[in-house]
Amino acid sequence: MFDPSNDKLLICGREEYASIADADDAQILAGTVKQLQEDATVGSGGAILAMLESSLSGSVRLTERISLRSRDPAATLDSLSTAFLS
Repeated sequence: MFDPSNDKLLICGREEYASIADADDAQILAGTVKQLQEDATVGSGGAILAMLESSLSGSVRLTERISLRSRDPAATLDSLSTAFLS
């Protein structure tokens, strides 16, 4: 979830990836999400999104961004991750 007013990216991944990928791929997915979370704590959220959109658009289907307002970003991220990652 991207907060443009603070240029921050909040990233949530699955608890485990073994149910959707073989062992090697699950390890890579977990590592990728962890790295994105680390990058998002110190880097520009907009820059991270731009990099992901330009490098992944050829192999991953990306949809348009959806604007929403939230008073509690952490709770909103939890709700979105429950809806989309379960």
